Amino acid sequence: MGIIRDSTGHVHLAYQVALCIGTSVLAELTAIWRGLELTLTHGLAPLVVEVDATVVILLLQFRIFGKWEVQHLITRIVRLQQLLVADIQHIFREANGAADHIANEAASLQLNRVLHHNDITGVSEEVAAGFGNNGTTLGAD
Repeated sequence: MGIIRDSTGHVHLAYQVALCIGTSVLAELTAIWRGLELTLTHGLAPLVVEVDATVVILLLQFRIFGKWEVQHLITRIVRLQQLLVADIQHIFREANGAADHIANEAASLQLNRVLHHNDITGVSEEVAAGFGNNGTTLGAD
């Protein structure tokens, strides 16, 4: 439920993870974790992670582990964040339209998949264009 693009806005990957049950915080953390793993696998660092959920940013910045359901995800994200030297930043929901589109599609179709640049349908290049300029941007939702 996110997009991995470079600082020029070129989309490298988009990914979808179907969540059967859970909260919005669990969905956001899952999206970030999956995106960081894909970034590591494909060698797309340095990285700026843009998240539109303030509560998730606070959980990660202050290492607040919250409920047991998310503790393992926060631990994994923190380790990957340190390994990739990833910066996590807030982005307004209005600027996160492409990730929202992909997340909604994954939820409605129960999809688990990684899409490469040529596979992405339904998301225009204008929407999928990057907003960051410090290396790879992972827009998670």
